[in-house]
Amino acid sequence: MLRLTEDGNVVYQSLTGKPPKENEYEWLIRRHSSSEHTILNIQAAEILADAGYLIKGQAQEIQLSNGGTFIPDITAINQSTGELVFVEVERDVHKDQMARKQKWMNLYEASNGNLYVFCDNLTGQRAIQGEINLALGGLIYNSFLTNLHGLRNGKRSEKDGGIWLSIRRGK
Repeated sequence: MLRLTEDGNVVYQSLTGKPPKENEYEWLIRRHSSSEHTILNIQAAEILADAGYLIKGQAQEIQLSNGGTFIPDITAINQSTGELVFVEVERDVHKDQMARKQKWMNLYEASNGNLYVFCDNLTGQRAIQGEINLALGGLIYNSFLTNLHGLRNGKRSEKDGGIWLSIRRGK
């Protein structure tokens, strides 16, 4: 990834006659809570691409039935199935529980009940699975969770060898 300095932007524009394209990091950092979350998004997208997902660039707003909007962290296509997936990227940090419940309800609606979540570590993954189970109790949904730390240490799904380390299928 390239990130031009202010001087680099000026030189690029003078050489090409066009302003430089905004880099991925700059776009992501405006949408996320911290540089750590932004970097985790980039790492998650790289792992998804390596696992056969086509990353769809800048995610679009999804209109929800309550009039609100939802913007997933990553939009990707599973190239083996053609399925469009919305992936939320989460760090192991404490957040407002009511806002979290609403987040999982929004993802549930936007994804038609197929929740994909990429966490930074196993502790965070377990906490997120608990949040989802509480928020969506009584609803039928599928959840696919994984974590960067486990994947980097060679962990894969025991069922299919894939990157989703925790899979819950609704009945």
